[in-house]
Amino acid sequence: MGRGRSPDPAADEHEAEVKEEISWQFPSDAQADRSETCGVPITTKSPPPRWWLAQIVGSPSSLTAPALPAATTRAGASSGSPSDEGPVRPRPPISFPEAPNSRSQAQRLSGPVTVAWLFPGQGAQSVGMGRDLMRSSAAAAEIFASVDAALGEPLSRVLFEGPAEELTLTANAQPGILAVSCAVLAAIRERIAGLPPPRLVAGHSLGEYSALVAAHALSLEDAVRLVRARGIAMQSAVASGIGAMSAIMGIDREGVEAICDEARQGEVVAPANFNAPGQIVIAGHAAAVARAGALAAARRGRAIPLKVSAPFHCALMAPAATALESKLAEVRVAPPRCPVVANFDAQANSDADRVKALLVKQVDGAVRWEESVRLMHTMGITHALEIGPGKVLAGLVRRITKEIKVLSVGDLASLDSVPEFLAAAA
Repeated sequence: MGRGRSPDPAADEHEAEVKEEISWQFPSDAQADRSETCGVPITTKSPPPRWWLAQIVGSPSSLTAPALPAATTRAGASSGSPSDEGPVRPRPPISFPEAPNSRSQAQRLSGPVTVAWLFPGQGAQSVGMGRDLMRSSAAAAEIFASVDAALGEPLSRVLFEGPAEELTLTANAQPGILAVSCAVLAAIRERIAGLPPPRLVAGHSLGEYSALVAAHALSLEDAVRLVRARGIAMQSAVASGIGAMSAIMGIDREGVEAICDEARQGEVVAPANFNAPGQIVIAGHAAAVARAGALAAARRGRAIPLKVSAPFHCALMAPAATALESKLAEVRVAPPRCPVVANFDAQANSDADRVKALLVKQVDGAVRWEESVRLMHTMGITHALEIGPGKVLAGLVRRITKEIKVLSVGDLASLDSVPEFLAAAA
């Protein structure tokens, strides 16, 4: 695709960084699902017994609670003699006692709520994510056990051991990132007694489901099943080679929208992600996306083709939106305990009756992340926790505003920084 000279002299320096920021959001062709819904079969194995989890990671040594007492029991099996017989059964939540040592002791915080919680989307996954939390936090261990039970298979084994090719499959990556994000949040809540609720929560694309779990609007079990169905539906909505995506740099929103209007010519092409100033992703039919790239180059912008498996967040995803709508009809949405900023309209929503429609519209609508962050600023947010794997959201927020400080919390080491960070927001 043609490239023109950018009017921004810093564009050359930031192009590699922008590519990295964008690449995490969309699965590549190599990461495309190989399930039968996507046209290529994948070998299906019976899940191993649930007790494998404790064997791999061991007992949480710093906790007084026993390691996964309820997670290790299957139908017809005693805790002392696990059996391969019978399905994994969901269990009620477990209450774990507070750890006695100084590393795990709770710390109390108070003060005005100027903090948001942010949750990453697909592409942030990496083999081994969440394993250190599983070893050290009983609350995080319970999240992983509950996710495995909800899916009826040991997804956590894929998260901790890989292989990477299996983890990056959309059907695994989406629930996996949600699981790790919720496990990190559980570990934070376990460590900090009286954790102040956030002013609001938000997630990038897939991350909106994690945000809804954090706000107690969706149960963890429903959310993990929904995102698996969402991932499969999005992957199978468009045949390979029909669609494409490109990042447009150096052209503002109005300019990109005008380029898409001109390039459309009866096909689909439109902005898919408004990530940050100077970073807008477009999606649609491959030929229309190519025409838009040529127009961007002619207007002294840059077009960076993305290696993706489907044209996400555009009208070509309409079949996936319909499929998700039917799945959402089966779940209950509770009133959010704090506002949830929706990707579709970049507004803070507290109405349970609107949640399902907003999630459906998100599938074939643009992710309005820049507007979402600007809304946070106008609502008085000064600090944000990026909860889950990766640090891309922190980078995007910095590009949007310097007024919001972000701490990325995705592993055991980063948990230590949370109390001081939140104290600074008080």
